[in-house]
Amino acid sequence: MLLRVLRALHAVVNPIVVVAAVGQQLPPLPDGVMVVFDPTPDGGPLLGFATGMAALPPHVTAAFLSSCDAPLLHPEFVAHLLANLGANAIAVPRQVGRLHPLAAAYRRAAGVVALERLRDGHSSMMGLLDALPTAAVEDFPHAESLRNVNTPEDYAALT
Repeated sequence: MLLRVLRALHAVVNPIVVVAAVGQQLPPLPDGVMVVFDPTPDGGPLLGFATGMAALPPHVTAAFLSSCDAPLLHPEFVAHLLANLGANAIAVPRQVGRLHPLAAAYRRAAGVVALERLRDGHSSMMGLLDALPTAAVEDFPHAESLRNVNTPEDYAALT
């Protein structure tokens, strides 16, 4: 699934940073994909986000965050969220009243705020949305991009 997500992202963003868990084995990745490792085991998504944002080159002003378990991620969905940042720090899809911070666009400054929140003992991605100007995007293409695959049954349901 990771390679499928990378293909979708590669169509829209460059560079791509993969944040892996400490000691995690990854398949061979396409050229140009940067890999960084969480500094702490079981640090959670906010730490992974902050780690990935810190690894981006200085010229990058915004990024798209995706979990690796979203095999139906579509490039048009990614581009739409990035285009909807406007003056906000975050553009997050909202589907049926639920926000999806692991499939959202973030300005670079959000990574700095994430680090500050972690230092203050806050580890919630939802808290990051509350801490920064956030656009909740309800009208977006390819809603299937939000579908996660967490179990063998989820995977079987895709086919």
